[in-house]
Amino acid sequence: LMYTTLADLDDTEAPLRRTQALLEEAQAPVQDHGGTRHATALISARTLAVVRRKADLLRIVDARLSTFEAAHARSDELVEILLVQDAETPAELVGLKKFTAAHVHKDGNPADADKSNFQLFVSSF
Repeated sequence: LMYTTLADLDDTEAPLRRTQALLEEAQAPVQDHGGTRHATALISARTLAVVRRKADLLRIVDARLSTFEAAHARSDELVEILLVQDAETPAELVGLKKFTAAHVHKDGNPADADKSNFQLFVSSF
């Protein structure tokens, strides 16, 4: 599940949040019975961290996409305004390369990335 989540380019936030809820629910009995260091529990916790991080990233990216699309829908109007007066380009249309670079895994497919320092990996993919 972790590798599928990392490799899937068509995920959306809602199904990931449902998966997150199921994984969190499955973690509770493990914690209650002291099994958090069992190999299966560790992999499950890592998978939960990946699902949570990807859902968070998708929420941020989807919000930015919505604001961009709204501004782009007004592009004809904005061109006219920018041509006849000294106006600023709307913030929603600026900094897209920087935003994209900050939210895309830098070294190819995150499923193939080094995960030996998992905390660093899960905070940076």
